[in-house]
Amino acid sequence: ASSCGEGVVPARHVLVNASPQELAHLTGDEPPTPAESAQLKVNMLLKRLPRLRDTSVDAREAFSGTFHIAEGYEQLATAHAQAASGELPTAPPSEIYCHSLTDPSILGQDLVDQGYQTLTLFGLHTPARLFERDNDAVRAELLKSTLAQLEAHLAEPLADCLATDADGRPCIEAKT
Repeated sequence: ASSCGEGVVPARHVLVNASPQELAHLTGDEPPTPAESAQLKVNMLLKRLPRLRDTSVDAREAFSGTFHIAEGYEQLATAHAQAASGELPTAPPSEIYCHSLTDPSILGQDLVDQGYQTLTLFGLHTPARLFERDNDAVRAELLKSTLAQLEAHLAEPLADCLATDADGRPCIEAKT
């Protein structure tokens, strides 16, 4: 355009720092269907890192980066197909991060001195629609099967490593 009106600037490309839904709202367009994402996050406080089945790998080294669980190509393809058909993956893929290994300041010094660690697990291929029928029951089922995939790599039950609260409950929180 040869002339610009108030608030109008001609451009071939526009960068927008907003979600597709917000952009549609701003432009008066029909908002697209929101994209689904992984819906499982598990926070854990551990008394210590669990021992690994593979004794040639130090647990601190294994957990200091991204710990991939059931994320082989075939495993991911199967989990995706199951989720796309409305089923929970039988071998849910996930990733674990131990933030306290790289930043111990996220724990109080007393817990650091005792060797405590945090683990955060993100489940993959668990779209929101899988939780619509009964969020609490589906979350419990998914947590159990996801932790079983993790425990396949551990030399001991994860429960033995979980810290407990003042009432003796394990310090594990699953959010969906």
